Amino acid sequence: MNKASEDMRRYGKLVGGGYVSREAYDQTATEAAALKATVQSDKAVVESAALDLSYCSVTAPINGRVGAFTVDKGNMIKTADATPIITIDTLSPIYVLFSVPETRLPVILKRMREEGGAGDCRPRRRRAGKRRSDAR
Repeated sequence: MNKASEDMRRYGKLVGGGYVSREAYDQTATEAAALKATVQSDKAVVESAALDLSYCSVTAPINGRVGAFTVDKGNMIKTADATPIITIDTLSPIYVLFSVPETRLPVILKRMREEGGAGDCRPRRRRAGKRRSDAR
């Protein structure tokens, strides 16, 4: 746009001296005006997008902690996309699986009853076959 404005200014001086035709000057002035209108239109589109964004919010239907992001800033997303924007890890209820020695199970069950732990604590079923102690 700056070049078109500069060309229009130069052609204006040259048309007065008869070095450039009036038609060439008019064409340059028209190009400069068209570019200026395009820039104003683009600015209006940016302002409209900023306004739309100010009304936009994304909320999750569940509580939890934000996990992995699957899109980055600047990516285009749509309402019907199959790809999730982020992963939300739920914290309540949370399921944890770990092993403890069977001798500690009565203590764990007692403390769960005392502290109101909402968990499922049960010994794992043994697989058929040899035990470790029998493997000698």
